[in-house]
Amino acid sequence: MLRFEVSVDDLMRSRFALSPAMDLCFLLRSLAGRDQPLPRTWADRLRPTFERLRRETELNAFLALQTPRSGPDFVAPPPRGLHQTWADDLVTIRAAPLEAARREISTAATGPSARDPRVRAVLDSADAVSRIAEAMDLAWHELLAPDWPQLRAICERDVVHRVGVIGEHGWVTAVESLHPSIAWRAGGIEIGHFRDVGTVRLAGDGLLLIPSVFVANIATHLEDPWPRTLIYGARGTAALWGARETAPRPDALTALIGRSRARLLSALDAPGQHQPSRPEPRHDTRRGRRPPRRPAGRGVAHARPVRAVRPLPPHPARRGTGRRFGLRTGDSAGYAVAPQDVVGSRPP
Repeated sequence: MLRFEVSVDDLMRSRFALSPAMDLCFLLRSLAGRDQPLPRTWADRLRPTFERLRRETELNAFLALQTPRSGPDFVAPPPRGLHQTWADDLVTIRAAPLEAARREISTAATGPSARDPRVRAVLDSADAVSRIAEAMDLAWHELLAPDWPQLRAICERDVVHRVGVIGEHGWVTAVESLHPSIAWRAGGIEIGHFRDVGTVRLAGDGLLLIPSVFVANIATHLEDPWPRTLIYGARGTAALWGARETAPRPDALTALIGRSRARLLSALDAPGQHQPSRPEPRHDTRRGRRPPRRPAGRGVAHARPVRAVRPLPPHPARRGTGRRFGLRTGDSAGYAVAPQDVVGSRPP
């Protein structure tokens, strides 16, 4: 079992971040059979490109550094925050000190794949770091970049949800909801998924929490240069992988907001979990002013599918404010619906 000793200072310094490089590493490990298998539809779509990259680039040198349980730190640097991008990660990877990278290479590259002459030539070269970084960059753009906006949205939505849980229920509930094996006991976070690890003191530095769409179960970083880190499955990932193939098509919601947005919204709505509070509709509070009318004809195409979507009842704390759907936040519309109310349903 792994146990984090947590103080008040640790809670004050705990934070969330996103790691595109870490998700790329998890994806490549899965495609190479080193980690949790991808759903069949994703594997069938990505594997031909993955195999071509292995033949045409030096991606095998990266894969040779992946042990059954871990990989080197220089290919997945610690993220700085929620706005981390692949470009940020790539700059850090390319700037990795060669001496430190060589120590990690010598420790990790011990399997049969590291004895391949072509792979060995890359790992022993003076520009090993830049060559591995180039292979990772090609893999990012051909394998992950097309899907990243949707996957990143899932991770961002997860963080919003967790912050809402912290505000409403506190850190204990938020942390225990990250994974079934996590429990908060006697001033510490205990993770039963990890065996024979022992106790780690955060020493006032806090915990870095990273949602991921590709992590198998849960992962952790316990050594420098990373802060003490938990990488957990983003809320909505299971629905993204599985429900897309098995759930009925949400025809009304698709007609309302489009197929891609409908799929993402359905994937994000994991049943039985706390839902973050929704934003209030905007009002023009100036006396006597009404919102501008839309041009004639606009919104007509929305009318029919809207009738198939049941509006949410008023929030208990705001009785009398009316029924809400089609709330606008910024420049995009957010529709408050439940998937079971979309397909073939009628308003009550």
